[in-house]
Order: sequence, then structure tokens, then C-alpha cells
Amino acid sequence: MSKVYPINVLIKGVVLRGELISAWQKPDEISLSYQYDNKRYLATHKFPFFALVEIRKELEIVGGLLMCNGARRDVYPSGMSMSGVMAYVLVLGKQAGSPISIFDPCKDVKKLSTIAEQKNHWNTWIQGFRR
Repeated sequence: MSKVYPINVLIKGVVLRGELISAWQKPDEISLSYQYDNKRYLATHKFPFFALVEIRKELEIVGGLLMCNGARRDVYPSGMSMSGVMAYVLVLGKQAGSPISIFDPCKDVKKLSTIAEQKNHWNTWIQGFRR
């Protein structure tokens, strides 16, 4: 069964309408298709968050940031939540907050980030608990 999410993309300061379609191909594999402005990107992965990362990698090449929670600097899945579409808002120095859907829209462009910025935030957050 597939599900459609209206997710815009921010490319060099311009917001373009887009659409993400998710479909579970097997019980443990999700396929994503993202389309905007007659361009299409595909990704398949065991975990939805990392399928989304694959789409984001392609968009970053053209300077694009997906405008969804999964592309926020402060959002990352836990090991237990990776098989689903939920991830956590990570505030430095605090335990993870309530889970949110990675495919829900994020309209605050200040919260959007590159994959590297998101991973760095997660690493900084996790290191705060190892001290």
C-alpha cells in the first residue's frame, strides 16, 4: 500500500511544490519516490529514514532541502524507531522528546539542514550523555 505526502523542496531560496510517495515493497523494505518540477528521485531501503536520506543526497547536489521533519537538524530516529516513520526531536542536553513523523511538513526553513549538519547535531546530542 502506498501513501502520498505533499512535501515541498527549498532550492536556493525558492520553495517548489513536491510530492513523496512511500510504499512498503516487502515487510522490511520501503521504496520512496520524490517528485517536483518534472524531476523524480527514487530510493529503497530497509529503514524509512535512510531511504529519505538517499533522496536528500540527490537533492543536496542541486542545493535542495526537503521541507519535512526528517530533514530537520534536530530530528533523528532511535535504534528502536528506525523501522518506522517516527523520529525524535533532539534538544542538546535533554532526553529525546516525543516522536514525530519524518514525512510531516516542516515549514520553518531555519530548522532544515543538510544530512551532514543533521548527523553532526545527533553526534553532539549523543556525546552529551557520554560525559
